[in-house]
Amino acid sequence: MNRVLWRKCITEAQWLWLALAVLLFSFCWIRVWIVTFFDTSRFQAILEQVWEDYQQFFTISLAEMLTYAARVGMTYVEPLVLVVIAIWAVARGSATVSGEISRGTMEMLLAQPISRRQAFMAQVTVTTIGVALLALVSWLGVWIGIEVNTVEIKGAAPTIRLPFLGFEVPNPLGERPSLRVPMSTQVAASDIAPAAFNLFALGFCMTGVVTLVSAWDRYRWRTVGISTGILVVQFMMKGFGAADESLAWLKRFTFFTPYEPLKWVSYEAQESGRGWAFVLADADGQFLSWGPLAHNTLLFCIGLIGLIAAGVIFNRRDLPAPL
Repeated sequence: MNRVLWRKCITEAQWLWLALAVLLFSFCWIRVWIVTFFDTSRFQAILEQVWEDYQQFFTISLAEMLTYAARVGMTYVEPLVLVVIAIWAVARGSATVSGEISRGTMEMLLAQPISRRQAFMAQVTVTTIGVALLALVSWLGVWIGIEVNTVEIKGAAPTIRLPFLGFEVPNPLGERPSLRVPMSTQVAASDIAPAAFNLFALGFCMTGVVTLVSAWDRYRWRTVGISTGILVVQFMMKGFGAADESLAWLKRFTFFTPYEPLKWVSYEAQESGRGWAFVLADADGQFLSWGPLAHNTLLFCIGLIGLIAAGVIFNRRDLPAPL
């Protein structure tokens, strides 16, 4: 019976997952391709004009932003990427309990030789694996984009050979030639992996929140509405907190605060392994701040608490008769 249950959950989720995976993979690939149209010098000229007005929305410096690693890492702060993960979390999280109840299949499901815990865990496991695979697909799209594209960089400055002295000096009047080189020489796909893992952690957190709402509700449409409202409010709280220093306290109450993929990519690009650190320390070993892994752990804890609470509610609640 468990095999039939798992097949049911996978069948219900497979087409939505496939559509989101194709969209996410294509977008990440195209997003990396777009980066190749702007060389660093032109990108710097654009950013320098607006950086003072918008630097509060970024967690890295202008120098870090000019690197190809950061520019590729910005893929993970694009609204479409967050919307794809939110769609999966809301659609599958709402189906866990209220979805089955609202369409009248919960009683038939539990009439079979399975427990509530088995029915609940099957849905949650499929949803969690789907989030992890979507995050992996996003990274694969970035990786393919890095491997197949080239970027334009400035070559070495022209020089002038001084007669009788036997050495060359830079020519200040000469123009540096432009060269096309593989993008993989400027950014490694491994530098982007911390951002993909951060996306998975955020998706798991969303799944826990939505499943908790689903566990006590009986109508899927209401679960979707409440969950979407929670996610939108949480995202707005982070935006308001970043835009105005007087509202910075709002960032303490939103689970979007630990989601900082651009910062984690910058850390990993500066020093291998730093994008996976739990604690960041200086050269003397003194504590500086919590690292990317600590932020991801917080997201996983929020999601896990939501799932545990949802499981408890589902096991104890009376199931309404199908209408």
